[in-house]
Amino acid sequence: MPSTDPFRFAILSDAHVHDIAADYGLPDAPEALSVRPLADTMRSTRVFNESKAALLRALEEIAARGIRHVVITGDYTDDGQGPARAAAQAIFCEAEERLGLRIFLTVGNHDVFADDGRHRTKRFLTASGGHGVLTSDPERRDPDARFVALRPDMRCLGSPAGLAPFATFGFMPREDDLLWETPFGTDPDPEARRYAVTSPDGQRREWLFDASYLVEPVAGLRFLMIDANVFVPLNPGQMLADMTFEDSTNAGWTALLRHKPFLLDWIGRAAETARRDGARLIAFSHYPVLDPLDGTGADERALLGETDMVKRRPSPEVAEALIAAGITVHVSGHLHVNDTAQGRNDAGVLTNIAMPALCGFPPAYKIATLRAEGLGIETVSLDAMPLDARLMRLYAREAVQDGLETGGLLEAGDYGAFLHAHIGRIATRRYLKRDWPQDLAEAIRLLTLGDLARLALTAEPVTLEDFLRTGGLAGAGVAEAGKAGLVDPSLSDLPATELVGDWYRLRMGSDLGLKAIAAERRTAYAALARAFAGRDWPENSLQRALALMMRMMTAYAEGLPSIDFTLDWDSGAIRRD
Repeated sequence: MPSTDPFRFAILSDAHVHDIAADYGLPDAPEALSVRPLADTMRSTRVFNESKAALLRALEEIAARGIRHVVITGDYTDDGQGPARAAAQAIFCEAEERLGLRIFLTVGNHDVFADDGRHRTKRFLTASGGHGVLTSDPERRDPDARFVALRPDMRCLGSPAGLAPFATFGFMPREDDLLWETPFGTDPDPEARRYAVTSPDGQRREWLFDASYLVEPVAGLRFLMIDANVFVPLNPGQMLADMTFEDSTNAGWTALLRHKPFLLDWIGRAAETARRDGARLIAFSHYPVLDPLDGTGADERALLGETDMVKRRPSPEVAEALIAAGITVHVSGHLHVNDTAQGRNDAGVLTNIAMPALCGFPPAYKIATLRAEGLGIETVSLDAMPLDARLMRLYAREAVQDGLETGGLLEAGDYGAFLHAHIGRIATRRYLKRDWPQDLAEAIRLLTLGDLARLALTAEPVTLEDFLRTGGLAGAGVAEAGKAGLVDPSLSDLPATELVGDWYRLRMGSDLGLKAIAAERRTAYAALARAFAGRDWPENSLQRALALMMRMMTAYAEGLPSIDFTLDWDSGAIRRD
């Protein structure tokens, strides 16, 4: 007798698999492991060595729940290099054979590059201390490395060659698919799935492979798996030996509308056919179709300028085009953000469910449940995953040998604590240094929460120039009185850099980030946000910058439900579960 339980499937994103047990041919591997340096992890938006364990744990948990179908929205490999491809392929094959799962992939910007690929270079710890380098680039040098070894299969391949190991995970039809097609028809041959794209000056025209497909794995449910990578040929005068296409990282859907318009026609046909057949259609791609940062784009541009996140936000025309095409639900990855966003116009409503990464804060996957009234979403954290004792030993040795300040990473008791410390570390050592104006970053390093309270309550604006010139609030004429009651005395001396860490936890995690911040800090941040919002600050004042910062933080905290919720099929209304 068939089950009457609602159908469920799992969604993962940005696993970025690096296999520490893979044989990279390292001449001096510590504990016979291929380990990326902790120093590199502390400079990166993701962790490397824990990535395979996180993916394996997620797949095991999903199978234990009795769920069979798993969608992965791209960046399943570390950086597209050969050993990472082999590791991801082996994991997916085992998941299907041993766990009984069915894997469906979309492609991300780290999995392939254009049609001919690009070089990759990675650093690895050595048993004798320091690091060695493996590279596919014969020109790469590193005077600080113990060795630089040329390994051709470190290269990230182009498409379709780089997708060949993953063909059975959706990119090609299988016998049990009820429906399978591409934007070009039902022929799976890669040569039948190419499109033309032209350089900005019109001098180069290339025919690239598009990996999009539509599949119906079970009756009444269709996955629209969209290849949103956009690789635009460089003008002939801009081409280099190993760089003949623009990087797709910042392109996303805004560029897709211009360079892959055939996809919009196909998407519209798929949506119309699904409506006609009474099937539910859910779209997936690597890139978001709506701003996953709670409408803070204008504030971010005013506060920080043209950051990577500003560049990667899709234009409003993307949502308009997809609503016109009949898409109501889209799931994305890429930005490693846990968020829910909606766009509405007279023609309909579009919801973008942004997936967190498995290898960054907050580490989680989602379970989707098809109910009569709507799509249920449950978010499952990987915080409790144990850390590998071998890695922690090697990290500790590296920290001692190289004098690393690890910011709590070595004291972490589980994966969640490790990533909580990691984002705090990169918030101040990467983002504050790279993305924030130098004078504002310098001011934040000098401030405490008590100082912020004084700035919010003072009658006079303080310019960044005056603050930095005088070296503090007293010299800038800001009185001590007036901060009482706004910030608890126990938090008054908390460095503002701690606030920046929590700002990024909220930015990346939304509701999950809120859960990761102590209640007393949340109360203080809310009070500061209200105080700064209480007046209009002059454009060049320190208070104006802090007011924007706190307004963005409030938006991150008060966005749409992003952990457990139900999305109404018809109205788009979201109910927190």
